[in-house]
Amino acid sequence: MDSTSALPPELLYAIFDHIGLWDIIRASHVSQRWRVLACHHPTYWRRVVLREDKHFYFVPATIDRAIAQLTRSSASPIDVSVVRHFIEPAARAQAQFNDLHRVLVENFHRIGALVLHVLGTECDVGPTYSTILQQVSATGLSSQIHLRHLTLTNVQLPEATTLFEGVVSFRYMASDGLDVMAVNRLIAMFPVLEELDLTGVELDASTIPVGIESWISHIRYLRLYAPRSRDFLALPSIARIPHVCVANPTVSDATSIVSHICKVQVDVELGLTYIKESRFCQPLTLVTRPTGLTRALEFMDSVSLPDVQNLASLSASISNLSIPIDDWEEAIGALPHLVSLRSLTLRLVTHLPIIVDTELHAPHLHELVLIDAFNDKTEIHAHRLEQFLSTFNPSCDSRVHLSLDGVILDEWSDGLVKLLANGAELRDKCV
Repeated sequence: MDSTSALPPELLYAIFDHIGLWDIIRASHVSQRWRVLACHHPTYWRRVVLREDKHFYFVPATIDRAIAQLTRSSASPIDVSVVRHFIEPAARAQAQFNDLHRVLVENFHRIGALVLHVLGTECDVGPTYSTILQQVSATGLSSQIHLRHLTLTNVQLPEATTLFEGVVSFRYMASDGLDVMAVNRLIAMFPVLEELDLTGVELDASTIPVGIESWISHIRYLRLYAPRSRDFLALPSIARIPHVCVANPTVSDATSIVSHICKVQVDVELGLTYIKESRFCQPLTLVTRPTGLTRALEFMDSVSLPDVQNLASLSASISNLSIPIDDWEEAIGALPHLVSLRSLTLRLVTHLPIIVDTELHAPHLHELVLIDAFNDKTEIHAHRLEQFLSTFNPSCDSRVHLSLDGVILDEWSDGLVKLLANGAELRDKCV
């Protein structure tokens, strides 16, 4: 017997009023009675999700369910997520989408989080969702809207609207072509923004509006496409944002960006490969980690190794470095002054070299990590490792701490005890 069966429904509804969606879903599995009560509670219907991909097309039933959710959630706040990949060919389904769009407009004032993704070259419904936003704006009910989180992909913003005055998180991606967004328009639309993530967008800062420093001071997270946002990134207050991510800068811009957003140590990961018989660096990621702040540079496109030489001035700030051992010469040649390097990770694609032509200049190197790049349990001969350790970093007088990840020493060399800070510990594991 259900031990809560004596509780009146009003009391359970009062409990449901104070818990979230996923807790109510869990409560619906307690008993048949709880399921009936939970399914009649507005919060149970508050998250509306419509998603399609190449394996799953929308069917009328899914659209009907979304409309029912919007209706049965009563006056409670709702979260709406719609992901479209293809044009729906069926006329009946299109008519149901029109009904869904109408219900969305009618209930827009209740939406707390809205996600609209239009993906794929076959899908052209982006203008439809832009029209929905325009229709909501035309109702003149902006003061009643409770939208706080907005995520759009290939959906244009209305030209002039007050819909987003309460939005604190805005993520926007234009994957079908470059969009241009003026900074003054962004500030006018999103006056209380705390999180901003723009991809494929040129942020036009040619005209800097009054009050921009105050607006930036409220931002806690910023991610921008670097090649299109240089002027904005150069603003002094950008350096005071707690979490900054700069996506896909040119390598030649990396130095100026890092020196501006913070003057601290940097983590670097180089992944080098061959593309059309030319040596490329792909991807190249730099992360700076000052106290209490996070900064990142994400190089998403191919970066030609000759350009990587422009990173030489950054090498003195690098504290952690990760590279494939096969590309040692190119990577270390591009980063010649690793005076702040504390940790070096080498990903073993083939064998560990005995001698390297380009020596590491890292006098304060403390940790060396050898990782099997393909998880094949790579074996290393102890004497080969000993010779490598003796020659790869002559500028360091202290012993390094060695960690092995997926790499096995097939034998032990007593010389490793002298070269490694944890040599005795590794010997006990190997012998």
